[in-house]
Amino acid sequence: MAEIATVGGFVQQYQINVDPDRLRAYGISIAKVAEAVRATNQETAARLLEFGGAEYMIRGQGYVRSTADLEETVLASKNGTPIRIKDVGQVVLGPDIRRGTSDLDGRGEVVSGIVIMRQGSNALDVTSHVKARLKEIAPGMPAGVRVVPIYDRSDLIQRAITNSRRTLIEVMVTVVVVILVFLWHFPSAVVLSSPFQWLC
Repeated sequence: MAEIATVGGFVQQYQINVDPDRLRAYGISIAKVAEAVRATNQETAARLLEFGGAEYMIRGQGYVRSTADLEETVLASKNGTPIRIKDVGQVVLGPDIRRGTSDLDGRGEVVSGIVIMRQGSNALDVTSHVKARLKEIAPGMPAGVRVVPIYDRSDLIQRAITNSRRTLIEVMVTVVVVILVFLWHFPSAVVLSSPFQWLC
């Protein structure tokens, strides 16, 4: 499997609603707010520390985990007092811009996922692995959330294999019967019927 392409649903994002009057009063621009947020939510690399014959990489992680983390971000300092985001606005969780919607049988919006298979992969194997993985994660899904298969290629593949096997057997039986009836040559019929062992 290469990836899963999703369509529909909502993606949460942190949204900062600033008060223009407060920004003007503190002399802070919108660009300064954006720059401070970017600087707060990033990872910084340091150097290697050698200890006991081993090397340890030191890095600083500054990832935002809640609205409170963003609210405490310092924008500037005035008379020794830090001016934080919560002093000029409010941080809330809101939906990101939607890029598509998905509907199931006209009953309402859903989130759809399309499994993208790598070129040259076995579709039957990929499908079985996806089904196994879905069974593993099913107990951890939120209440009311369930996975509904819409298009499963494994059923089509299995029916195609079954049809091909049945057709081959019918053709071989027909040929054997024709040889026995018209030629009365039993060894030839046995030679033709030998592939039954690996077809079944």
